[in-house]
Amino acid sequence: MYATLILLSSCLCVITAQIVYDMHDQGITNMLSIQIPADTEEVRFDSNSISHVPVNYFQNMSTLDTLWFWWNVISSVDPYAFSGVPSLTRIDFGNNKLEQINKTMFAGLLNLRILWLGANLIHEIQPGSFQDLTALTELYLEANRLEIVNETMFANLSNLATLELQSNLIHMVEPGSFQDLTALTSLNLYYNKLEVIKKKMFSGLSNLAELWLHSNLIHTVDPGSFKENTALTLLNLGGNSLQTLPQCVFDPDNHPAGLLLDVYNNPLRCDESWRWVKQLEGDWITIKYSSSTTCAGPGDLNGRTWDTITEQELNCTAQGQYL
Repeated sequence: MYATLILLSSCLCVITAQIVYDMHDQGITNMLSIQIPADTEEVRFDSNSISHVPVNYFQNMSTLDTLWFWWNVISSVDPYAFSGVPSLTRIDFGNNKLEQINKTMFAGLLNLRILWLGANLIHEIQPGSFQDLTALTELYLEANRLEIVNETMFANLSNLATLELQSNLIHMVEPGSFQDLTALTSLNLYYNKLEVIKKKMFSGLSNLAELWLHSNLIHTVDPGSFKENTALTLLNLGGNSLQTLPQCVFDPDNHPAGLLLDVYNNPLRCDESWRWVKQLEGDWITIKYSSSTTCAGPGDLNGRTWDTITEQELNCTAQGQYL
């Protein structure tokens, strides 16, 4: 279906036309059987049975802006399949069968701003795979099979603001993995297999505002882990195995915005190791309270909710005797 959509911008009061080629949910298995007009700006191939994206198919479509491929069975993309369409700003490959991302797949897409790769079978991202995507602001890799994040994955993405890595199998984030992501404001790593948050894991993220780490297996946060993240306003550590949180994990003196900290559903050991949080609560730090933000000891504090605990009660020994 070839259609012209007339879009009215209420802000600018300007009428613009967008040419859309809509072939979604048509039972298509082979893209080569479809010919698209060269002046098309948006192509919808979503909800079909396409398994392969061939090279040169979109060549000479100089105005092409958006491609929708979600809900197909795509397992392969030819090298340099999109090299002839540098005008692309959005591609959606969500809910397909991709297993690997390589450096030829998105080569030359200097204007791409949003890339959806969620809900595939991706277990490997080769070095340099996204290196040409210097304009990218949003990258979605959730619900795949990634296990390790390393410093080659996201190199050169200095404009990236949102990175979605939740619901993978990630058990390791190597130091410096995000060092090029200086514009990143939101990082989602929840529903993974992380056990330890190490210093330098989030190095370079000077503009990071929201960090979602809930529903991992985290039992340890190393001192200094978030000291570089001075723009952080929300840290979700809920649904993990944390007992304590070191005082020097943050740097409040150089972190003016204040922090909302969520530690629900952890076996918190409410002793002197948490006293610094109570001292800063309401001033620099806010604990997001829920009925599952409870103490797992020591002594009589077992089962108490965080909001009922006083600073004096946190001044206790491991045996539960107050000092």
